[in-house]
Amino acid sequence: MSRPAATVAPEPHATPPTDNAPGSGSVGQTFLVGDRIYLRPIRADDASRSVAWRESPFPASAKVAEKFLEEEVPKEAEKGVLRLVACRRSDDVPVGSAIVDFREDWPTAYGRLRAAPWPPETASAVKAEMLGLLVPWLVDERSAISVAFDLDGGEPAVVAAAEATGLRPAFRIREAIWRSGARHDWVAYQKLHPAWLGRLGDPGPGILVGDDPPTAPRSPAPRHRPESRFPLPPNTVVASDRLALRPLGSGDADTAARATTQETEDSFGEGRIPESPLLFAKWWGNHGEQATPDEVRFAIVLRATEETIGDNGLFNIDWIGKTAETGSFIFRPQHRGAGLGTEAKHLLLEYAFERLGLFAVWSWVTTANTRSAAALRKQGYRDAGRIDWVSVGRGEFQSAFLFDLQAEEWRAARR
Repeated sequence: MSRPAATVAPEPHATPPTDNAPGSGSVGQTFLVGDRIYLRPIRADDASRSVAWRESPFPASAKVAEKFLEEEVPKEAEKGVLRLVACRRSDDVPVGSAIVDFREDWPTAYGRLRAAPWPPETASAVKAEMLGLLVPWLVDERSAISVAFDLDGGEPAVVAAAEATGLRPAFRIREAIWRSGARHDWVAYQKLHPAWLGRLGDPGPGILVGDDPPTAPRSPAPRHRPESRFPLPPNTVVASDRLALRPLGSGDADTAARATTQETEDSFGEGRIPESPLLFAKWWGNHGEQATPDEVRFAIVLRATEETIGDNGLFNIDWIGKTAETGSFIFRPQHRGAGLGTEAKHLLLEYAFERLGLFAVWSWVTTANTRSAAALRKQGYRDAGRIDWVSVGRGEFQSAFLFDLQAEEWRAARR
């Protein structure tokens, strides 16, 4: 497929201008320059125009934006995250941004695009031109084996631009984006490097059939629970007959760390890793400090013994779209296969849907982790697609399955 004309940079000027006249910002830049916009690194003076590049829907003062640029952007860069600002070539005004996450340990690129809310009729065009600039650069020059972007399915011009660059659909999380008073699908598009496709073969697009109807879960949540024989552990948030979910704390660190050294299952995709209790204590010690957190973690506790047997939680909470990622892990093999993981998951879903009022949840597992994929389907999650070559394990590239579940589907299936 031929490269869109917008990806061809103009010839650089031999002598850059000496003034800062409007429209001179891209002069001398040799790549990531299109017909109407160009992409440049984020700068300190962007603090005064944060609405064009800041991902939060809430406004921020220039002082707050400046602090973010000084403190957070360098931290992001150390983790392999690149922030670029899209500017109009005609006057150098920022009109959007791109965030590209280059994994430190794996040559992939995962991107997100943002367009300034003004004027709204140009947002799709800005995103489309950014894709036309970024995808060839990431594949051809940066040699990323996988390039993927999160897109809004309600922007057909952007989806068309993605397909024009060779990106193809990987997964679709239904109605996960709230924009302009309506829900839209969150769709991810991916392109795999042609040289690696030649070596390994083409796994095909992640979405083979769109809009598959959800199937009835084999293990739906109970509508009514019997009275338990066991007392509630301290600080319980939600409970069933056998289990309780309570906030994780630094006191759970030793249990979790010990479980990593006693793990018998090695088919999770990237193998087993012995973790330090210091790491868990850091993760969980200040949990709940934020009034509006972006994640919520629970300890899964046996009511009969008050033993912590695992953890689960909500991650990447989107309080505008009312969605979140779910994750769970049962620490020891002896507690697996008895329905405890599914019971704990339904407690988590009850908390997500009935207390927080979330619209939907989503989850992912590596394709090698067939046990977790089967558990999600059993709990009522729908297959949403696949994203390829996200990591390496067992001497081969690993892919991941995506799943979603809407609150109304979970409620309708309760027995």
